[in-house]
Amino acid sequence: MTCYTIIEDSYKWLPPYGENSIEFYSKGSDVILEIHYEEEMDDGTFIDKRKDYTFKHCVSFNIISFPGVGNSVYGQDCDSSKESLPLDSLFKFNHSILAREWTKHFNFLFELYNFCQIFTTENKMVDVVCESVSISDEIIVH
Repeated sequence: MTCYTIIEDSYKWLPPYGENSIEFYSKGSDVILEIHYEEEMDDGTFIDKRKDYTFKHCVSFNIISFPGVGNSVYGQDCDSSKESLPLDSLFKFNHSILAREWTKHFNFLFELYNFCQIFTTENKMVDVVCESVSISDEIIVH
């Protein structure tokens, strides 16, 4: 049994060298993570693009250096001796203790999930507990 489910494989739309940068901001209880990248056109020019992940009703949002000192959520949810986390894909922990504890904290009024993505170009791990995530279409940045 795997400890995670892939939600989005970023390399379906990211260039082979990965993201240029990641940025985030909050809007109410939502956190928006912007993933910036560029796409080479047929004439050799580049167009700046981005995709946004919108994490709805966040109760926890962390950006952690990767690789680095281990994420406590990772240690609780996965047996690292048997399974490694996917790189450059948005995934959901299937049995997150952190999400379960937050759900209990709110007396089971809504269910929370633990999403994560490791960005290998930026060397960052984004770890989020929220109700849901939506992924935008690509946006051309002017």
